[in-house]
Amino acid sequence: MSRQDWTAVVIELLVVVVGILIALQVDQWAQGREARQTERTYLLRLKEDLQIERTRAVDAMEFGKSRLEAVEYLGRTVTDPAFVTNDPTGLPWAIETAAWRSFPKITSFVYDELQNTGKMSLIRSDALRRALAEHYASIAHDGRVGEDRSAEQAFDQATAGLLTMKELVGIERVGGRRRIEIGEERAQSLAREFASRRQAVEQLPSLAQHHVFNMRVISEMQSRIDRLTAMIDDELAR
Repeated sequence: MSRQDWTAVVIELLVVVVGILIALQVDQWAQGREARQTERTYLLRLKEDLQIERTRAVDAMEFGKSRLEAVEYLGRTVTDPAFVTNDPTGLPWAIETAAWRSFPKITSFVYDELQNTGKMSLIRSDALRRALAEHYASIAHDGRVGEDRSAEQAFDQATAGLLTMKELVGIERVGGRRRIEIGEERAQSLAREFASRRQAVEQLPSLAQHHVFNMRVISEMQSRIDRLTAMIDDELAR
């Protein structure tokens, strides 16, 4: 084979190699672009999830404050029976709502999807991945206490039958957010009967502690959510 033939072969080989390298580079670029787009989609979905969590946390904080107010009202009624005459409408509300839920329901759909599908590596920021893991680990840990309703169930059992059906329905109709009207005489009678339910009274400290714990956890949760949202915004801006 002549030198000219070898030159042609080398040139053809180089063309093929360069073509393959270019094709690989284009394919790699396309995969990287697709990965970045997928990452962006997940970041936006994570942010949406966190915004939902933030709304639920804000609502839960208000619920916690209301539940604690109800517990404190009942404690005041037991130690100072005359107190109920100054605020009779608060008693049925307090009895019914003191044990209502005060821990937010958190559903980590997007984070769980990333974990379960092995796509967490799409999130390029190590700091963000670590912060997300810490956030949802904290929720799982705190939720074991926040979701424990043993004291609430014991209180509900001890106060069963105190309120009339009309009073219970009235409170349910307003979602426990407003008080219902009852007369002073009924309030005094209800206060005496509640004070005689020692098992219910004994649960008041546990209920107060439960709601205070939840409010502290919720406050920490809100701070983490705000920090995570800011981190996601930084990643989206890149």
